[in-house]
Amino acid sequence: MAFTMVMEKPLIISILNSLEKRCSVLPIVVTEDGLMVNVGSDGKDMAFSLMLNKNMFSEFVFQGDDSEGICLSAANFSKISAKLAYPVEIESGIGSGIKISSATGRQNYNLRPVEDVIAEKAFGKADGIRKQLSAFRESGEGIVIRLLPQDLKMGLRNVSVADKNVTITLAGSTLDLSTDSIDIDAEAVVALTEEVDGEWEKTYNVGYLESVIGILPGNNEIELHLFDDARSLLMVMPLSEEGESFCLVNIAPVEQRRGREDEIDDDGTDED
Repeated sequence: MAFTMVMEKPLIISILNSLEKRCSVLPIVVTEDGLMVNVGSDGKDMAFSLMLNKNMFSEFVFQGDDSEGICLSAANFSKISAKLAYPVEIESGIGSGIKISSATGRQNYNLRPVEDVIAEKAFGKADGIRKQLSAFRESGEGIVIRLLPQDLKMGLRNVSVADKNVTITLAGSTLDLSTDSIDIDAEAVVALTEEVDGEWEKTYNVGYLESVIGILPGNNEIELHLFDDARSLLMVMPLSEEGESFCLVNIAPVEQRRGREDEIDDDGTDED
């Protein structure tokens, strides 16, 4: 047994489930510090970096030498997690898979990993994704805005009636959202927690933004880093007050999606 972790609430599994519609695999890495997932979406429109400190778990034991990697089918993981009763225990299983069990629900599942060739490809890209999103966050080159996730959720819901795409415009103390279709034009205003200088405007898929912001259960302030180049938009979503657990999500605008992931080599470096 290399690791065991116990979750009292569904937050962590809900976050992993949010990736199921976008990512076919979940390359999970467990260390003595906690759990990490770094993955790009199948459509090459998103890169996701999740760090869950061991303090997020009611019980966390790691007995490996350095790290343990488990690459799971996102669809299979979602099937199992939809049935779970909490608290839930997850531990390393036979053949590099995991065992998920619940004494409350009298449930035991053994989830086998994906094929080695698929896992190797996912893990090969994972470290590059982590490094790149961390670099985006620390660059200081974009416009950083702060807002409450519930306000953004409401704004996206209000404009989603019109079209699948939303144009987001920075306007000092607000983000202005607008969509248009043959029959309906819709607009919404999302207040920032503090006014900022600068101009920025890009268009994104409404449903995709809703699925990303929807992973947050509370209403703690989040950061959006707005870039004028291919970095586009980085969402920084804290999962703990200490900041040790967080999600970083880099989203490509509608017009720049195709081929975006090709900017990252397997070793994590940018291509010229």
